[in-house]
Amino acid sequence: MANVFAKAKQAATTPTAKATKKKERPQVAISGLNGLAAIHVIEKSFETLKTTFEADVKDKALAHFIEEGIALKRAPENFRGLDTHSSASLELKKRSTKSVISTEDKKLLDKHGISYDTGETVVSTYLINPKYKNDEKLLERVSKLLEVAGIPEDLIEFQHGTPIYTSGERTIGDVFAADLDETTTRQLLKIVATQSCKPTYDLSLTDALEFAKSLIQE
Repeated sequence: MANVFAKAKQAATTPTAKATKKKERPQVAISGLNGLAAIHVIEKSFETLKTTFEADVKDKALAHFIEEGIALKRAPENFRGLDTHSSASLELKKRSTKSVISTEDKKLLDKHGISYDTGETVVSTYLINPKYKNDEKLLERVSKLLEVAGIPEDLIEFQHGTPIYTSGERTIGDVFAADLDETTTRQLLKIVATQSCKPTYDLSLTDALEFAKSLIQE
């Protein structure tokens, strides 16, 4: 039998064959491809510009929300932003229940007395209807019936749900009512709130394209 260590060493030092160059695909003329390719390039450029401008507008809107909220000590009203040839609906809203507050962020909210909603995650399982879970007499009767029927004692188990925390209806208002400085207020709003920006352009599509073109050329 050959020495397996020698074989392994030989395999490690033996150069592997280079992969053959991938065969080029045949080329076929397709009319309309220029338009698609051009739009694709423009789309990518505009997406980058959109992200930049949207972040700037939302940051300025947030500054307004914070200034108003701190002055009023309550959640400020949503407003319509205006520019030379455009406007936008700008909103400050609580995060959806799908956006769960982390344990560390919860500690920060607790520190400043900010309210939030508490729920539970559950694992798929058979369970007793929740409306009967505190009916001790009924549960005792069910337990006795299961015992008489010879059902195993460990058939029924109690499952502790894992708590989850989300923004509530009062959460944003609590942030402003807490009378905190601008930096802390902004930090808390990043945790519990989200912003919406829905702009409209007052001029024609041609004007919009010309303006967008000037942005790309800058």
